Amino acid sequence: MKKILAVLLLLCTVLAFVACANKDQTPDGMKDVAIEGADYHLYVPEAWIPTNTAGLSGAHAGGGDKPFSPNVIVTVYYPDGVTTLAAYFKDVVKPELDLTFAELVPVENEKAVTMGGKDALLYTYTYTLGGTAYKQMQVIVGNGSCIYTLAYTATANLYDTYIEEVNRIIAEFTFK
Repeated sequence: MKKILAVLLLLCTVLAFVACANKDQTPDGMKDVAIEGADYHLYVPEAWIPTNTAGLSGAHAGGGDKPFSPNVIVTVYYPDGVTTLAAYFKDVVKPELDLTFAELVPVENEKAVTMGGKDALLYTYTYTLGGTAYKQMQVIVGNGSCIYTLAYTATANLYDTYIEEVNRIIAEFTFK
């Protein structure tokens, strides 16, 4: 009887170690650059450089000497009342974009996608700032009472170079 109990105890101990050993769900070849305390994981390719500033999670694809290299950033919005993702874009995001960028040109409006296992909306547009042409994609998703925006920004000539990596970042984004 003691041998059976000892074997069962050993088996339970081994199972406990195995169950705890795989807590890290980071996808292969990626790292989590979400700020401390974020309620989501922002996985980016290992080569990308974290740029978490001012309480925002983000990373960029270029070296430290390239401040305007292709980048992703996640922002969180806390709406006062109930709003849809489309209304949030139309009433909050779009007016800010129009004020900031005089030459804003929509490329893709309101494409249904998923991010973090939830329904999301994707918007893509181009603009010129300081004589440089940029292209930006925003994926907007709701979780609980918050609205999250993952923005990918790159110069127009580099946008397509990193789009596959960004699509993987979006696919691997998860809420805690």
